[in-house]
Amino acid sequence: MRWQHPNQSAHWRRDRYWGKLLAPRESEWAFKGDSAYRRRHSWTPINRQPLVRRGACGDDPDLEGYGSDRKARQASDSLTGFQRQVASDQKWVCPKCGDWILNGEEWHEHRVIPGQAGGKYTRDNVRLVHLFCHQAEHSGKKRAKDVE
Repeated sequence: MRWQHPNQSAHWRRDRYWGKLLAPRESEWAFKGDSAYRRRHSWTPINRQPLVRRGACGDDPDLEGYGSDRKARQASDSLTGFQRQVASDQKWVCPKCGDWILNGEEWHEHRVIPGQAGGKYTRDNVRLVHLFCHQAEHSGKKRAKDVE
């Protein structure tokens, strides 16, 4: 600020660049611009992960819930609200191959009734499928098994 406005007073610079104009938390020290503001680190909530006890094995049946809960949390963070609803409706499983939808592969939104035939982006018409399942669907080939 001093380099940009060397002839302005510190009070002017503070009023121009710092304040609570656009800050959601009403913090007086939010750095702001003409149409945006800088987020403060203190506004980000801390999400703690449950610890796995020392010496635990990944094959331990007692820890099965830990992995699935963690995957579900990561999945919900990577999807929009609509996509989360669709994935929940299909029980987080690809309807084409039967594998978990967020297994690391890229996925697409597939409309059961295509847009050319009047299909809309609604929960009952959209399915989340893997990229290769989606390509197989449109090429007419079957990949693994149809679960639907």
